[in-house]
Amino acid sequence: MALDQLVILSNFQASLIPFAEEQLAPLGLPQDVFAFLTQTGLPTHSFYELGPNAPVRFLKKPEIKTYFHFRGDYLHFADMDVMGELAVDIHSKKHEITQFIDERTAPSHVNSSIGQFIECFGAWQALHPQYQDAVRQAIFDDLFCLFDHPEIYGPHLGRLESRLREIDPDALKWRKFFWRRMCEPDVF
Repeated sequence: MALDQLVILSNFQASLIPFAEEQLAPLGLPQDVFAFLTQTGLPTHSFYELGPNAPVRFLKKPEIKTYFHFRGDYLHFADMDVMGELAVDIHSKKHEITQFIDERTAPSHVNSSIGQFIECFGAWQALHPQYQDAVRQAIFDDLFCLFDHPEIYGPHLGRLESRLREIDPDALKWRKFFWRRMCEPDVF
C-alpha cells in the first residue's frame, strides 16, 4: 500500500519513515513487506499510545525473531510494553500481523498485512483522542459511570469500527482479535 493511499492524519503520515533498502535487504523479507517498509515505512522516530499507559514503540530496525511454540520466523517491528510485541509472519503466504504477549498467552491476529496495520493504527490515532476528549468533558462527579452513557462512547466507537472494517474486513472478525478487543467499550 502506497503512502498516498493511506487515509490517516497528516502528522501521523509525516511520522512514517521509510527504511533504506540496504538496511533491510539482509533480512530476506517477502517482496510486499520489503516494499512497504522501504517505500512507506514505520513511525520509528515517534511515540504513540493506544491509550493511557499503553505505549507503542516502533523499532528503529525491525528484527527477525522466533516465538515460543511457533514455526517460522517473524519480523518483530513494535513493542507495546505489557501488551506484548507486534510481528509480521514472514514465512506464510499472507504475511499477517500478530500480537505476541508471552508464552502463556495465545497470540492474537492484528491485521492481514503491515499496510493495513499502519492504516488501522493511523485511524486509531485519529479517532481515539476525540473520544478521550469527549469523556474528559463529560466526567464531572465521582459517581459518573461511562457504561451508563453509551451516547458518549457509541458514536466514536461506531466510527472507528466502521473505518477499521473498511481497511481490513478481517480485523474485527473474532472476539479474540486485537482490534476487536481494542474496540470493546471497557478497553476503548
